[in-house]
Amino acid sequence: MKALLALRDGFEFRLGNGNSSFWFSNWSGTGKLADKVLYVDIHDLEMSVKDVYTDGNWNFNMLYTNIPTAVTDHLKMIPVCLNSQVADCYTWKGNLNGIYSARDGYFWLNRNEFAGNDTDSISWTWLWNISAPEKLKFFLWTALHNSLPTREMLCHRNMLQANHCPRCNQEIETTLHCLRDCDFAVRLWHSIGFTDQAFYRENDLYNWLRIGIQGKSVFMFLAAVWWLWRARNLLCLANELVSLITLRMWTENYAHLLFRCFFKQATVPDTKWVRWNAHRGSGFSNILHAELLAIYYGLVMAWEFGITDLWCYSDSKVAIKLISESVNAWHHYAAILYNIKEYLARDWRIHIVHTFREGNACADYLAKFGAANPEAYSPIVDPPIGMNLLLLADACGTFFSR
Repeated sequence: MKALLALRDGFEFRLGNGNSSFWFSNWSGTGKLADKVLYVDIHDLEMSVKDVYTDGNWNFNMLYTNIPTAVTDHLKMIPVCLNSQVADCYTWKGNLNGIYSARDGYFWLNRNEFAGNDTDSISWTWLWNISAPEKLKFFLWTALHNSLPTREMLCHRNMLQANHCPRCNQEIETTLHCLRDCDFAVRLWHSIGFTDQAFYRENDLYNWLRIGIQGKSVFMFLAAVWWLWRARNLLCLANELVSLITLRMWTENYAHLLFRCFFKQATVPDTKWVRWNAHRGSGFSNILHAELLAIYYGLVMAWEFGITDLWCYSDSKVAIKLISESVNAWHHYAAILYNIKEYLARDWRIHIVHTFREGNACADYLAKFGAANPEAYSPIVDPPIGMNLLLLADACGTFFSR
């Protein structure tokens, strides 16, 4: 029963044909709309989502029920794409294909129930691109999966009875307590220059480690977490107590070594987040979602303009692969994929091909330009001034090296 309640959060409602009740189903992901209004007028009781969302627009004026402006504004920010071939249903959000497996459930429980990390918010690219030894990357990866054998973890697995910190013997030894919050660890952090109180306010391990790694003192930070854990193991496994002075010396020497070996490569790339609209956190859930909708709306515009020969370039191999294959009915974006395929089957000549990002500079510029747009979707008739040089480079056939 405990696992069942945790796994329930791993499923989310996915709109397909829009036959679900507009008022009494949680199709928006924010709860039933019936709970957000004073009452539902009797004339609107049988309304489905597709009755209110037609031809790509919300028709709230057709409703007899008075919906608060804040609610309608939020709904307008949700990218909706319906298709009659796809049923409304709950899908597994632990992966894109939407199908639950025992393996997915196991990882979901480990990440969400015990580790407290939301799967949707986790990306490991930044971690594996850190300029640091592989053993440090693996150590951080293990910590972020809450798999370090702290006393809390060992008690959770019924391998120990006591879960208190072996250093202070006062607090439960979580990973964050061991690496930062223990009095002994705090003294070390202060001695090597981490005195800002903001450093100690973040209570989420994932966020704290990521902020520390992206900070100016990345090598000192990495050395400190590494030797704090090593010193803790010496105490637990060999009953060897490392003094603060010795631990500080080990940390500073290791930080200096990391600096000499990795300074020239010490760049931590920012994770790329693509959003349709930044207002209130609404918009695309990930880059693939944005890419597929961009292709779909591009096809719609091209058809409306009467274009009969079209080459569509995308730098997403995943999107092109999904479009070229048969559609999995449980996929999170099955409705978008069916809509794209319906346009591809129309009477016109169209090719969807892959291009590298360097050859897709105009689209990349428009993506960043659209991120500041307050509308969920808006066509641009004339290219922005900042695109002039990029368009000229395309027209001249300029080559870019990777």
